[in-house]
Amino acid sequence: MRKAFSMVTAIFVILILATISVLVLNTAGQITQNTTLQYRQEQAALLAKSYTEFAIMSLLNHDKVATGSCVENINSGNLLGGASYSARVRIYYIGNNLPCTAGNILNANSIAQNLAVGVPYSPDVIIDVFVSYTDPLNPAENITYYRRSLQKI
Repeated sequence: MRKAFSMVTAIFVILILATISVLVLNTAGQITQNTTLQYRQEQAALLAKSYTEFAIMSLLNHDKVATGSCVENINSGNLLGGASYSARVRIYYIGNNLPCTAGNILNANSIAQNLAVGVPYSPDVIIDVFVSYTDPLNPAENITYYRRSLQKI
């Protein structure tokens, strides 16, 4: 009778330990997935900031008079060595006397009035950056990080 009781106790202890180990492994897997998602989102935020700075550099180096056009779009292919990141930048100009009038979104009369009273003219731009990446848990789904900034050029 005593040997059978020891066998039942051993099986019960093994079942409890197996249940606890399954819960620990499940929690560790969820923590790993959350850390990966957070890392990918932070990577997208850093890429958006980098592409905002790249757009500003592109605007400063672009000769609007010689080319007769403005920089309005910057697109990238696959970034970060196959990590499925891509960036798309859209630039909207605020101001007048710009060759590309499709991007102008402010009233040109208010800027002309400011110029008449001696306010120096410096065009402003709105830079919209979209960074897309694939969800590691669902590769068919794309996640897009969006950043908008107003810059004085």
